[in-house]
Amino acid sequence: MKIAIISATGKQGTILTEKALDRNHDVTVFVRNHNKLQFDVPYVEKDILDITREDLQGFDAVFVAFGAPKGKEELYVDTTKHFIEILADVDVKLMLVSGTGRLYVNNNRTLRVADNPSMPESIKATAHKMAEAYDMLTEQNQLKDWTAVSPASMFDFNGPETGDYQIGTDTIILNSEGRSYVTYSDFANAFLDVAEQDAYPNQGITVVSG
Repeated sequence: MKIAIISATGKQGTILTEKALDRNHDVTVFVRNHNKLQFDVPYVEKDILDITREDLQGFDAVFVAFGAPKGKEELYVDTTKHFIEILADVDVKLMLVSGTGRLYVNNNRTLRVADNPSMPESIKATAHKMAEAYDMLTEQNQLKDWTAVSPASMFDFNGPETGDYQIGTDTIILNSEGRSYVTYSDFANAFLDVAEQDAYPNQGITVVSG
């Protein structure tokens, strides 16, 4: 596949780039500062909101691994709106790293993680804005094929690659050990598997390790 990876120098973007290259995909990355790149790949140096429809022509999939700086959480909404606009009616699979905040904590879907009173204040804005960005995706009809992938509650950058994961949709799921836990590597593998299989179109999913 010919893949564009947006925000490829962040934690998840870096791992997605590594995994995509390991699978011999044709990768081009979009970054604000190419000096932070860890791989010798074609790149486009642009702010995320300056990326154009023309920049993304010819790709089979576009991965967005954007993480907003603290205090600028509104950018989750702005960037999602931007990609909806520039990829409207384009025959491409848009894959986004979404947030846990959009997920429901109960099976009757009355309480989202973002609205849980016990949520730490430090991550509340991120959870709410990422959930708002996801809702924007579900309400639009301009994109031909999109999938938003949310991690488990515990998202472990240093955790091992287990080679085993489970997928859910709109509610928090637990792994075989009863934990809402996923490593960055397992998340990236699930992300790429979904892209390669063109699975779960026009919906959100969530991933746990094991």
